[in-house]
Amino acid sequence: MLENNSAPMQKYIRALQQYCKENPPNHENCQSVMDLLYWTYAAYNPIDEQKIRDDFAKLRSQFPGLSLQEFDPIFDTVCNLCSSYERLAFYEGLRVGVTLMQELKACP
Repeated sequence: MLENNSAPMQKYIRALQQYCKENPPNHENCQSVMDLLYWTYAAYNPIDEQKIRDDFAKLRSQFPGLSLQEFDPIFDTVCNLCSSYERLAFYEGLRVGVTLMQELKACP
């Protein structure tokens, strides 16, 4: 608990706690805070680069005999694999950042 001489901080903490009670976080389908961080990051940082569009066009060109409907399951699988890889890399980046902070705090 905070010391008595930190009354302004206690007031701030009480206001923050009240705000959190009145405005609970909406985690939707996320299983953890890391999931929530990733999906928030992905939603606000869309990747729409020409290189990615070119790579998908290259993938599509490798299946010239398939209709778009027949190609959809392949496209979905590739997108899911890419998303999983990106999410794992994001989580690992967070872990590395936490480790760095811990090491820096341990430095004299």
